[in-house]
Amino acid sequence: MMDDDKMSIEAASHLFKKMTKNDTAVIAKVLLNGKRHPLIRLDGKELGNDGCGITEEGGIKLLAYLEKTKFSIVNLNLKCNKISRDTTDKITEQLNLKKEKERKRKLKAEAQDLITEEAERMIKIKLKDVNEKAQKELESKLKDLGKKEQEIQSKEKILTRGQSELSAKLKEFEKKKETREKAKVKKEKEQKESTSPKSIKKKKTDDHITIVVAGDKDLDKELLIGYGMNVVSECKVVSDSDFEKTINGNILLDGGKSVNFTFVNTSGHDRYSRLRALQYEHADGAIVVYSAFDRVSFEDLSFQWLPEINFMGKMPIFVAGMQVDKRNNPPRPSDITEEEGREFAKKIGSNVFFEPNCADDFKKMVNTIYKEMKKKKK
Repeated sequence: MMDDDKMSIEAASHLFKKMTKNDTAVIAKVLLNGKRHPLIRLDGKELGNDGCGITEEGGIKLLAYLEKTKFSIVNLNLKCNKISRDTTDKITEQLNLKKEKERKRKLKAEAQDLITEEAERMIKIKLKDVNEKAQKELESKLKDLGKKEQEIQSKEKILTRGQSELSAKLKEFEKKKETREKAKVKKEKEQKESTSPKSIKKKKTDDHITIVVAGDKDLDKELLIGYGMNVVSECKVVSDSDFEKTINGNILLDGGKSVNFTFVNTSGHDRYSRLRALQYEHADGAIVVYSAFDRVSFEDLSFQWLPEINFMGKMPIFVAGMQVDKRNNPPRPSDITEEEGREFAKKIGSNVFFEPNCADDFKKMVNTIYKEMKKKKK
């Protein structure tokens, strides 16, 4: 047998294997031994030409296979195969469909490759831009952090200096406390011994009252002290620091009586609570203030300021609602009406409630405070 004959038989056996899934070597051996199969016709005389071909039945089987199977064959020579024209045309049509499908698949794959390549290129460009932007932002943030670090160091120095001043002030308060205790004992002794009209007259002109102003909002207290500075004659700023502002001077009350007043604006910060305790201890009375438009500052009177003042001992407490011009009409839930403020004052046993909005209001309030304090001393 010639090599060309053997190749034709093996080719036929491979095609047969695709359709029947039998081993090619077995099929080739059967065909070489002269056996026949309904799908493959083999004539030994003309192997490799029309002697080895597919019958009509084999063509129909091949067509069914091509229709149902994802097969990669796109070219097939059907010459010399004894199958009908109709079957041949159908096989050719299937092959053309597969050829078109394969062409579209390749085009799609090429397009996808182009898209992927372009996407990768754009991503690289974008990443480069993002990296440059991120680098600039990082440098800017590092610069800002450097500035903030300098600011923190500067504030730490100020805080350290402030703590030193606070310690010195605390020692000074302790020393003053001792001095005042001695002065108080001496004063009580002098009052008992003083019986002459001259000494009584001197006492009336030398009256001195110290009032502590307490509350949440620094602005409320500053406004009240500001009104006082416009009323007090020969006003002196005794101290002006982070934890207190103290003014002193005489106020001419109703009836022409001049009384010396000291008003102490206390700091609301927790770190100064010990100093506030010293201020309460040496005060004759206290004014608690709140913002007429801020309910939290009003409720903190009961929550913090009254308990703190009363802890240092009983003293007359007066109530002042500040910044009434910011209160809404009709009132909002956060607003405190004049009625509500007055009811609160009665509830804590205070006969003095004001909503001062100018220096004249402050003077009226001080007149009332002085009268109330004199009543309590009798």
